[in-house]
Amino acid sequence: PDELGEILLKAFLNTIVEVSPLPAAILFYNSGIHMTRKGSACIEALKELQSRGVELLVCGTCVEYFRLKDEIEVGSISNMYTIMEAMAAADSILIP
Repeated sequence: PDELGEILLKAFLNTIVEVSPLPAAILFYNSGIHMTRKGSACIEALKELQSRGVELLVCGTCVEYFRLKDEIEVGSISNMYTIMEAMAAADSILIP
């Protein structure tokens, strides 16, 4: 269920705030971009991560598709090329 997914993602992000080292970046695409919008249960954890230097990349194509340009509260609207570059440069990739 969507409600359970939201609870688990919030717990995942709140846990990331507590671990070391922090990830270099967190990538948001497809419906994952909803975590970066106003009113998301994940906003506070994401703001904390961003303030600590974690790069938050939000897929611009997805933002346009869902018509959320004015709703994105955290992160940088990016493109799939930059998102793929971040994945290719990573030593490891964690997927919740």
